[in-house]
Amino acid sequence: MNHATRRLAGIAGNLLLALCLALPSLAQAGRGELINLEEAAEVSDLSLSILSNNTATVYARICDQCELLSLQVSERTEIRRGAQRMTLQEAAGIIKAGATVLFDPKTLEVTRILYWQ
Repeated sequence: MNHATRRLAGIAGNLLLALCLALPSLAQAGRGELINLEEAAEVSDLSLSILSNNTATVYARICDQCELLSLQVSERTEIRRGAQRMTLQEAAGIIKAGATVLFDPKTLEVTRILYWQ
């Protein structure tokens, strides 16, 4: 081995040692608080109750035994039926269709409505 090769091997060994020493610290740093940004409710017969041209209310439960939630739909809500994007007014015309409703658990604002069919 020439001098440059030995030097590179020494640097690589030092980097590997530093990485091995740092991994436990990185694992500890990753043990922060888990923040739930979105919650989902599967609604078998979703109907939107329009409050104005740009808002609506959806009533849903996260589980059968859970409380009934009043979720707010706004113009920021993404509404899809398959690959087709829909407006709030178009979605309001769909009566009792199955959908997954995703919402912010802190604000109860609906982020997405995904119709099953």
